[in-house]
Amino acid sequence: MQDAQWYYAVGHESRGPVDLAGLQRLQQQGDVVASTLLWCDGMDRWQPLHTLQPRAEPLDSVPPPITPQPLPVALEPLPLALAPQGAGAESEQPDNPYGAPATVIAAPLILPLGAGLEGELGRFAAVVGGNFPSYRQQWRLDQGSPSAAGTWHWAGFFLGSTWFAYRRLYRPLAISVGLLLVGLMVDLLLQTGGVLFCLALLAVAIMGGRGYRTYLAHCQRELARAQALHPQDEDALRRELSRRGGTTVPATAVTLCAMWLLFSAAASLLGVG
Repeated sequence: MQDAQWYYAVGHESRGPVDLAGLQRLQQQGDVVASTLLWCDGMDRWQPLHTLQPRAEPLDSVPPPITPQPLPVALEPLPLALAPQGAGAESEQPDNPYGAPATVIAAPLILPLGAGLEGELGRFAAVVGGNFPSYRQQWRLDQGSPSAAGTWHWAGFFLGSTWFAYRRLYRPLAISVGLLLVGLMVDLLLQTGGVLFCLALLAVAIMGGRGYRTYLAHCQRELARAQALHPQDEDALRRELSRRGGTTVPATAVTLCAMWLLFSAAASLLGVG
């Protein structure tokens, strides 16, 4: 099993092969997360990492791995949720890079989740998604009791509302935009020359700087909600966390446009430039 070669999907591209140790390093770096699709020779379809649980059979009961056939680098533009195909798909759809391999052997031992993806740590990894190692360190997750006391999030400080949107922190996003709008309106009413708008902007920056604490509280709420929905099913729990968490590019793009319009209006109304 240690010699098995694994392929993993990033977007609509397959990457690899890597051995078990290399795959575990990718987990620690956050490049491979609970929802990442994986395949190695002997598997009849691609499967997400969180479904690949260790089996009880001893290693010597597994046939020795054979050299895998590389998958095409450019994958079809299909949603990852539709990617896995049943056995024999390759012969029916030769152009489908997600098709099952022609080799007919018993599936090898399924990849054990690394230590960093077990228990509560794995659940945090599922809800955070990308850049999990940074949050793992800042939240002191390896110490057993998550805490973000004394941390400062520079990306949140400089990006403010945009970072909130990127991390699906919609409540802080609404508060931050509201502060900016109120500051601008009061400046216009009182003719204070943009002082209150600048103070609101500073308040939003401080909110973003406290981003590690805000995001930790958000993730803990999502974990509690997902556990209430799936108290006995770990796989369903992690799928729910992956659905609720991660990042969002569309919301980030919309927020960037909104911020550009807001600052343009502020500059025009306050006579800046």
